[in-house]
Amino acid sequence: MKKCIVIIICIIFLGIIVINKQDSLKDSNLEDTYEKNILAFKLETAPGSGEYIESNDTSWPKEGYVFNANLSVCENGSHVYWDEASSSVVIEAGISDKCYIYFDMVN
Repeated sequence: MKKCIVIIICIIFLGIIVINKQDSLKDSNLEDTYEKNILAFKLETAPGSGEYIESNDTSWPKEGYVFNANLSVCENGSHVYWDEASSSVVIEAGISDKCYIYFDMVN
C-alpha cells in the first residue's frame, strides 16, 4: 500500500514538472515572436537612386517621400497598399508575415 502511494506521488510530481516545462517553452516562444522584426521600413537615399536604407522612425514619412507600391511586398503573400485618407500603409494579412515597405524620395 505504501509503495502504491509513493508511486502515485512520484507520478504527480513528474506531471507537474512536465507541465511547468511546457509552459516555460510556450513563454519563450512568445518572447521570440515579439523580438522578431515583422516590418522593414526603407527610405530611398536620393531621388531616383534606387538605393534604400532601413529607417528607425516610428511613423511614415509625411513629406519628401512617396510610397513605392512595386517594391513594397510581404514574404508570405500579404497585401500592402497606401491609404491616402489616413496617410498610412495598410497590410492585409491572413497569416503571420514579414513585410518590406519602401518609400521613394521626391524632389
